[in-house]
Amino acid sequence: MLTRLLIATAASLALSAQLLGEDAPPLPEDRQPQPVMVQLAYQFQVGQFMHYETESSSSMIIAVKEYKQSTRTSEQSKKHYRVVSVSDDGSAVLETVIDEAIMEVQGDDGKPVRFDSRDTGTPPKAFLTAKNKIGRAIRMRCKSNGTAIEVLSSSANGQQAEADASQATFLTVLPEAAIKLGDSWTDDFSVPVSMQLSEKRAIKKSVPIRRRYTLTKLDDGVATIEFRTYPLEVVHEPAVQVQLMQRWLTGHVKFDVKAGVQLEIQSSGSNVVHKAIGDSSSVQASATNFERYVASPQPSRKPAGPVGPIGPVEADAPGPAKLSAATR
Repeated sequence: MLTRLLIATAASLALSAQLLGEDAPPLPEDRQPQPVMVQLAYQFQVGQFMHYETESSSSMIIAVKEYKQSTRTSEQSKKHYRVVSVSDDGSAVLETVIDEAIMEVQGDDGKPVRFDSRDTGTPPKAFLTAKNKIGRAIRMRCKSNGTAIEVLSSSANGQQAEADASQATFLTVLPEAAIKLGDSWTDDFSVPVSMQLSEKRAIKKSVPIRRRYTLTKLDDGVATIEFRTYPLEVVHEPAVQVQLMQRWLTGHVKFDVKAGVQLEIQSSGSNVVHKAIGDSSSVQASATNFERYVASPQPSRKPAGPVGPIGPVEADAPGPAKLSAATR
């Protein structure tokens, strides 16, 4: 009898607690747990050199009826940027240089054509444009969130560079205000394309592109930012779709919040466009890209060439950025 009474009492108490829990009012707004806010910004310091290594590969298969042609490309490069000056608002003049590059192109099952900027001699014709970019310093002004304000000059001629800032930017664009996990922001830019109206007439236009970022993780001072890139207008012309197909990328960025350093960026994408060069045609393309920060770069086998005037660097100029514990 006593046992049954104890069991009934315990059950009654459990039910009362459940009912009280269901009917309990929510905590006042001022007592609700607040989300962790984080400010993402580059910590530019005068005289600082930031080194990166990149790897990329792409493939394209063109099919017209029974005819098929494939092309594969790969590239490895080393580059850096130097902080020339910093304004009171945190914006900075940056000087970017591609120090060296190794590129390879292979069509179908043919012999690969290779270019190594560290070698002397005239490169294959297909790589002349790439060779001219090695060692050429370009200066631009950027906000502390990575947005390019203007392109200032190129060491090739000391004149105003032709490329607009949206085309020349190389940093991930961060939000200007503090954000929390799950928040998103966008970076809009344009890509030039050409449309062939007839055999002798073509026009050029710009297609607006959006890159949408989302803060998905914050682990020991390192933010993981996922992104995807897509056109802001519907593109109906297959010939234009082909020019944009390798721009539709998804990927992620890792950013050291305290040091204000982009640690890595990885992206990939694939697409197929039909009727780009005829009713019975298709173009299939894929691309992968990876870039990582190098705190202590190894010296090159030999200089890649002059990098243009860089001016004096202060005696106490900062060295590699001090990274958060999780990234060392």
